[in-house]
Amino acid sequence: RDVAPSRGLGDVYKRQDTSCSINNNNNLNVAFGTIDRAELSTEPGLGNIAVKNYQIPITCTGGIDVSVTMNLQQYTPLTINGAEVIKSSANGVGVAVMYNKQPLSTADGVPVTLVSGSNTLSLDFQAVRDPAVPIGEGPPGHFTASAVLVMTQQ
Repeated sequence: RDVAPSRGLGDVYKRQDTSCSINNNNNLNVAFGTIDRAELSTEPGLGNIAVKNYQIPITCTGGIDVSVTMNLQQYTPLTINGAEVIKSSANGVGVAVMYNKQPLSTADGVPVTLVSGSNTLSLDFQAVRDPAVPIGEGPPGHFTASAVLVMTQQ
């Protein structure tokens, strides 16, 4: 923090400009490989089928810790057992993005503190199945889902 000279009225602080780069400003592609729809969990965060953990680098500049609120944006939601997940191109299949075992969404901003320098954000991605859609109703094959992770400085 920059400290202005004292003028008898106390210290005056200038807010530091900070910026952070998530995943080196690159997209993150999560590949689940071959999965059996019948084995997918119907509850985000439960089970270990089709779960991928990614350690995402975040680099912050400015010399001070940064408090941010993290959430997902720019996606079509699918609600599975009360949790909002990212709707995929496959009928009845979604992707949950979890931080500390809790699904991220547009509605819930999750507070995170980032230090100046290097940080690592651990996120789990889980392919999940909507129990209201019969297993055989969706065609086999590739699926896609996308969202944008947003961190807003507090």
